[in-house]
Amino acid sequence: MAMPDLPKVKPLKLTSGAKPLVFLKEVRTELSKVSWPSRAQATRLTLIVIAASVVAAIFLSSFDLLFTKLTEIVLNK
Repeated sequence: MAMPDLPKVKPLKLTSGAKPLVFLKEVRTELSKVSWPSRAQATRLTLIVIAASVVAAIFLSSFDLLFTKLTEIVLNK
């Protein structure tokens, strides 16, 4: 299956004399092209990340506790 042709992208010209206002104007232009999530999507995705972090913390903490207890048992014999 052939890959579709990608649009040509102009290379950036880096000059030491670039003006900060021009840069900020370009940043604003690029940010206007971004597809931002809605408030509901951002809230839902944030809650998913928090929940996944809590689950991972509990999982890792349980292994840490298990290995700590095993180490104590082995070293105290």
